[in-house]
Amino acid sequence: MEPADAMAGRARQYMQESEEDRITRAAGSFADFERDMPKLASRFKFSLKDNLTSYLGSRNPLYSFVDPKKDIVWLFDNTASRNRLGRWSSEFVAAYFVKDSGEELSDVVAWISNKVGLADDDAAKETIAQRVQPLLDSILPAHAVVIDLQGMSVRLGPSGRDGISVDEIAIPGHDFKSGQVITTKAKNSVDATPMNTTFVDPKGFAVISDVDDTIKKTLTPDPLGILKTSFVEDPEPIKGMPELYKHLASKLDNPAFWYLSASPYNLYPFLRGFRDTYYPPGTMILREASWMNLAGFLANLTQGTEAYKVDRIEKIHDQFPKRKFVCIGDSTQTDPEAYGDAYRKWPKWIAAIYIRKVTGVASMDEEKKNASERFEKAFEDVPKEVWHVFEDPQELYQKVDGLASSMHTRQDIQRPALHYQTRRSFSGIPEHIVSILCEIFLTFLAIFISLYFLWLGYICALVWYHNGNLGPEPRRYVIVPARLKEKLDNLTRKSQRIEDPNIGNRRFTMFPAPSRWNGSTMVEINTEGNENEDQDEDIRRAKAEEARISRLPVFEQDDCGDGSNFPDIPEVDHTQYLRPDPAPSFRPRTNYMTMGLKKLDLSSWLRIDNTYRDFYNARSTLLFNRRAEVVQVLPEGEDACEELMREVVNFLTDTYPQLFEIVERIPGRPNSCMERSTFFVQVDPGNVGLEDLLFIQSGKDFFPGNLMNLNPRCILIRRERQTFRRLPESGAIVFTVKTSIQKLTEVPVSERRGLVDEIKAWPPDIATYKGRDLWETQVYRYCEGKLPITIENDVDLTSEAGISTL
Repeated sequence: MEPADAMAGRARQYMQESEEDRITRAAGSFADFERDMPKLASRFKFSLKDNLTSYLGSRNPLYSFVDPKKDIVWLFDNTASRNRLGRWSSEFVAAYFVKDSGEELSDVVAWISNKVGLADDDAAKETIAQRVQPLLDSILPAHAVVIDLQGMSVRLGPSGRDGISVDEIAIPGHDFKSGQVITTKAKNSVDATPMNTTFVDPKGFAVISDVDDTIKKTLTPDPLGILKTSFVEDPEPIKGMPELYKHLASKLDNPAFWYLSASPYNLYPFLRGFRDTYYPPGTMILREASWMNLAGFLANLTQGTEAYKVDRIEKIHDQFPKRKFVCIGDSTQTDPEAYGDAYRKWPKWIAAIYIRKVTGVASMDEEKKNASERFEKAFEDVPKEVWHVFEDPQELYQKVDGLASSMHTRQDIQRPALHYQTRRSFSGIPEHIVSILCEIFLTFLAIFISLYFLWLGYICALVWYHNGNLGPEPRRYVIVPARLKEKLDNLTRKSQRIEDPNIGNRRFTMFPAPSRWNGSTMVEINTEGNENEDQDEDIRRAKAEEARISRLPVFEQDDCGDGSNFPDIPEVDHTQYLRPDPAPSFRPRTNYMTMGLKKLDLSSWLRIDNTYRDFYNARSTLLFNRRAEVVQVLPEGEDACEELMREVVNFLTDTYPQLFEIVERIPGRPNSCMERSTFFVQVDPGNVGLEDLLFIQSGKDFFPGNLMNLNPRCILIRRERQTFRRLPESGAIVFTVKTSIQKLTEVPVSERRGLVDEIKAWPPDIATYKGRDLWETQVYRYCEGKLPITIENDVDLTSEAGISTL
């Protein structure tokens, strides 16, 4: 039974069939010829898993990598464009097949041989088999491949239902030149065609060229001619066209080339070789092929070609809207109609349209295809000097020579020409009518300008009146403990007493704060009318702490955000990794070795606990998504990395045999080991994954969020056990880190004094990096058993700290 995708593809092509397509198919009796063409059932034979998961497309989490022994991949040439920041990116397209999986090969070769009149020509049959094989091989959905892109490993895919993957990828590096070509290959010995990427600047000339019967003899109007030129004969260029394209490349300063064809992408290697032999390099755009019989090959070339080409031209325009394009096609298909539609959409984008008039092809209705009425209708509203129908390519040389110079002079004559046309358009209108219309226009223009400047004046007045703001500052409130109420009653004229059942027995007083401090997230306590209030210790401390924090840099949310940018990262329950093991106690400093290093028993080098799986998944995800951001190896460190692998494998299999095992022992010698412990204080950013807490790149990343998070419940103690070990063979120093995370409120009371002593002993540069100035007051007060300073409206900071409410 034919799959739904194949039926939908055939129906879409049929619905997009234009009048020119119907003329071509009727004149060549394509429907009769296609009835007895062989079935290709094996094209859609793939596993149940690939079949079901392929509906997810590029978001498929259950994809597989291609097998070099069984699969084949085609990497299509592409064109890289540059954005306003100077970074290059391109669309990377790959097609996936099961190698030599076409079960109908012998039947199809015999059928084609019989149709074209071959008897026992073994060499010709071998050529047919080689070219028709890609049309028979099974497509491969839900698969991916890794390529080597400028020294970086980049994954393409997974492929969708059609066995094709499309990925928009930024190309590493920025020093590429326009016209430069780089070659990209697949890794892991995968059988894949190499990919050539051409770098193209936003401005300049470019060429969109049809392939069949424009630059290559295909005999599109004749179904039998298509079989001969595609599968039997050597590809033959149209006479004079290779020389014309070399002339285009020379005169138009190496323009970018796009070869737009309705041929199925299964012919890519065949057409790519033809292009490389006769024509300038460029991106080849071919049609998707979702059919289950050989008749679909002919339908691809003759049905819905106008809609297909208009869609691809629009995509090229979106990528390079500032280039000037020369469009070249022929009269056998719908090239005139497609190029005419494109010009009417973007008249300044297309510089010239050249159509080759095809003659002498069997089964072609030349009277209709080459009729002047057809071209006049196709190029309606297109200036005569833009399009030209030719039979001999020599006719275009003079036009190409004048094209570049005409584009330079067109800007100079554009304004006078428009002025002249405007005068002509008004030539039949009475002068007094023209005068009245001009007066009305100038009146509305004056009113608009007056209103605009009046609006600007109003904005300036608002900014001046409100001290740099567009409106009055919103009224804000400060919530303070009830024990300060008596002291604050004298400070405010209007005091509102609130009781919130959610707060329990604690009482608070809410009063307006009419003034603000620069850059602060809190409001100032109004002390007007009470000269002795500034002498109160509690209020003075709160104001001083707020003023100190307000002068510190406020860090924005870190790049990882809430994790929505990385949907593939698994969610992790924080409770599984907060304090997985008894945390090391904080003790007052005594005598430490240099850098805090001390001897370590080698048997304790690496530790595996009940959080191993979560940390392993988090770091694996970071390694896969961030690549060079989380791990880099210099060439001289490769031997050390191999030795480290042996040491880690041997250690884990010896120390944790119930978790790890190895078939063959890797040679290695034991060596001494050192360790030290350190810790960081960071703010819990909220509902994020474990990998976001682990991937800390700079000091600011310890404090994602805002100053409201500076309360004991949101402050985390991040402990790191660091080990240093010298590898016996390479002499490299291996630095390992085991991380555990603990809330500040979970630090035992007996260890809080040691925690404060450790923080105060940090050198100034370490303290600055770890952000001590931001959180030290809150941590010190909590560890000393004092009430933390209230920030914003968080009125229950000490519910977990065991501090009694005053």
